Amino acid sequence: MVAALLAGKQALNGGSGPLALLAAGLSLVLWLVFVLVAGRRIRALASARPRPMRRATAFGAVGCTIALAVFAVAVVR
Repeated sequence: MVAALLAGKQALNGGSGPLALLAAGLSLVLWLVFVLVAGRRIRALASARPRPMRRATAFGAVGCTIALAVFAVAVVR
């Protein structure tokens, strides 16, 4: 979330190029995917006997987290 906000702020402030706009858009998309994966897991945990998290779901959450961290570093620089 912070990375998406920082990327959006940088893109909206003067001198935003296409790369800054792309970073802001990708950060937003990754954040939305992460929220969807987290919501899906929360619904699964609400049952009496939750199933284990699928490997693809775990890799998706980890991938989104790492990608958002990379975008945050790129935006701050």
